[in-house]
Amino acid sequence: ALAEVVEDAAVLTTVGLKGFGVIERSSGKLVPTERAGRSDKIRICYTVAKNKLVNAGEQELYVQVIDPKNNTLGVNEHVQFGEKTLNYSLVSKFNYENANLNICEFVAPSGDGFENGRYTVNVFNEKDLVSTTEFTLQ
Repeated sequence: ALAEVVEDAAVLTTVGLKGFGVIERSSGKLVPTERAGRSDKIRICYTVAKNKLVNAGEQELYVQVIDPKNNTLGVNEHVQFGEKTLNYSLVSKFNYENANLNICEFVAPSGDGFENGRYTVNVFNEKDLVSTTEFTLQ
């Protein structure tokens, strides 16, 4: 029973998940915006929380960005975990060293640009949902 408790606790979690549109200047500077028509990309930032039970080394989390029409943005590929299938926007790969780690990722628009409306961002550790947030582009 103790081994099962330790295995359940040895999971990466995220805190402070935020998603927002950004304008990318020619200098490379990123300017946050809430306007869908002005957004060049969506920026997703979060912190991977410290967990001593997780092995240090290469880790990955699946990030899913869903637009107002329920389409998955980004690469929109899927991965199978037993019975469950997960559609994801990107795979966030990083070197985890048992300490808090800040991560920011970008998702480009599919087609002509971003739609007006509410966007949902989900972060999965394999098949388990570890964090979710919403934001609006007008």
